[in-house]
Amino acid sequence: KNVLGKIAYFTVLFPVLLLVIIFCKAVTLEGAGDGVAYYITPDMSHLTKANTWSAAASQILFSLSPAMGTAIAMSSYHEKSYDRLLQDNL
Repeated sequence: KNVLGKIAYFTVLFPVLLLVIIFCKAVTLEGAGDGVAYYITPDMSHLTKANTWSAAASQILFSLSPAMGTAIAMSSYHEKSYDRLLQDNL
């Protein structure tokens, strides 16, 4: 039990530590301010392009697919005569 707690602390804290280190390194690079300004300043002209909306729709469907797979997997644990199957999966 003690080993699992140490593994949990490591697997949570180590990636956070790496992100902090990478962030600090990235902020100190030349042109970092330009990159941040580009990131937070939207270019509204892309909203008129069909390719942008197509990519957004595919991302939505891609993001929903794990949720649908989880709902199917969880519903498979119920009996076939379970009355609240639909309500539990919505």
